[in-house]
Amino acid sequence: MRYIFFLLLFLQSILLGESYDPNAPKEYGVLGLTGAIIDHYFFITNEELKAMAEEKGSWAPIDYPTLCSLLNKNKGAAQMAPGGSGSNVIKGLAQLGQKCAIVGKVGNDDKGKYYSKKMKELGVVPLLEEGALPTGQAVCLITPDRERTFRTYLGASHSLTDLKFDPSIFEKVDLFHLEGYQLVDPDLVIRTLKLAKEANVLISVDLASLEVVRRNKTFIRNILEKYIDIVFCNEVEAEELTGLKPKEASRFLSELCAVSVVTMSDRGSWVSGKEKQFRMGVFPVQVIDTTGAGDLYASGFLHGYLTGKPLEKCAQMGTICASYVIKRVGAEIPDQVWTEIKGLFEENPTSQVVFFPEKETSPSPKS
Repeated sequence: MRYIFFLLLFLQSILLGESYDPNAPKEYGVLGLTGAIIDHYFFITNEELKAMAEEKGSWAPIDYPTLCSLLNKNKGAAQMAPGGSGSNVIKGLAQLGQKCAIVGKVGNDDKGKYYSKKMKELGVVPLLEEGALPTGQAVCLITPDRERTFRTYLGASHSLTDLKFDPSIFEKVDLFHLEGYQLVDPDLVIRTLKLAKEANVLISVDLASLEVVRRNKTFIRNILEKYIDIVFCNEVEAEELTGLKPKEASRFLSELCAVSVVTMSDRGSWVSGKEKQFRMGVFPVQVIDTTGAGDLYASGFLHGYLTGKPLEKCAQMGTICASYVIKRVGAEIPDQVWTEIKGLFEENPTSQVVFFPEKETSPSPKS
């Protein structure tokens, strides 16, 4: 019986990821709190989209039966990958050589096992609890104009209020990255940020969603000033939070935390620190799908920051990563391409950076 018991424990650790053991040696220096989501990518026509969504480029939650109906109607047509905004950032950091782990929840199902297995293959330690709900899944509908429309079943991925955090989980951690979608749960966020700050850990956050910012402005400003070291947001989120255009918003946000980055899609990004501000251009490429562009920018930037690079180099590294992910579908970059990316880091391809004029008009909201 004892043999069977330990065999079951062994199989559970393989299939469901690593439950947190405070006495186990730490295998990571970067820790992310994220929604564990499986992404499904479909290429569809505008006519097909009209039958499935009222507004192109929108995001909306769906229930589990609706998710199953969408997937069953399109069997074999989708590309599938482990996703979630924070997970994408952590996966990028792992591919760049950082030792990483993620905290989150999956369901007791095949998709949860798949998620944990894929994260391990990418070199990420999955500290995932098993929730009562099915694993979260997102359907990304891509039309010929490359516009993305999302329908998401959140499931276990966003039932994190009761997530167990032992303070020692932050021992030997250099960076704690908070996914912006978790800001809808203030109690969870404050609990984890306090633990990270007490352990003297660098803290970054990607605001991730216009709707999240719109509904939590006061809370976000408070945590930026009290806990956050590096904030990432796009120009729409920045304007919603500050009422300012990208350059001014970046400067304002850097007064709340040490470093702020405001991305502007094909017009580059504004980066502000306590003593400097600059604009980084873009590497012009043919865009296939913008999924993960902001996430991979954060991966490159944070990798540069953790390895002691100046802010200008950090922004360049983030821009390089973003330029590679938008040349393919989804937020996955093949191993051989990461080798090419890291080779570019060693060069100084500033001459390839292009600056397009900034727009005076208000930008369109991000999906």
